[in-house]
Amino acid sequence: MATTATINPTRKFFDSVAATWDESVTVVPSKIDYIIEAAGISEGDRVLDVGTGTGVLLPFLSLAVGDEGHIMGVDLSSGMLSQARRKFSSLPNIELRLADVETDTIPGEFDRIMMYCMFPHLNSPIDTLKWLIKVNLRPGGTLTIAHPQSRHQINGIHRHNDGSVHSDHLTPYEEFCQILTAAGLTVDFARDDDDYYIIRLKK
Repeated sequence: MATTATINPTRKFFDSVAATWDESVTVVPSKIDYIIEAAGISEGDRVLDVGTGTGVLLPFLSLAVGDEGHIMGVDLSSGMLSQARRKFSSLPNIELRLADVETDTIPGEFDRIMMYCMFPHLNSPIDTLKWLIKVNLRPGGTLTIAHPQSRHQINGIHRHNDGSVHSDHLTPYEEFCQILTAAGLTVDFARDDDDYYIIRLKK
């Protein structure tokens, strides 16, 4: 049995806010459509949605991949997944799984991996990226880190939060791309401006 000392603080935080999370999230369909296009997602793709949360991306991904595609949404928070299941269990091409991508191996290979509004919450981000690309991404596939807000907005939201996400910040894309390249990863698209923070990696 887990003790207080071994409980993942990020999991604990998201479990605690799951029931009211959607009340604090503004979904702008045009922005999500742009992110899905930037990620290169198309009909028939197999997509891994890492940190799927309450499922913000799921209906958009389902529409993009069509009946021949498949989406696996994973999250470390059972509370957040419970909300996603409540809302989207009727979608036929979606599978939801409780897993921590930093400690668990996700089964299967995917054409696209999405990290939507979750990357700053990783404890070992570069190691996690390398592992997901090595194990779960098909050759020629892409992994996309995306936020529908500016880096400054995201960092400001986290900075003013009293929970475990207080210090979870995004790095300026020039610096981040240098770190990724030094780690042997290939960046083939980047956008860091007033509207989006998007980094796309290719295998």
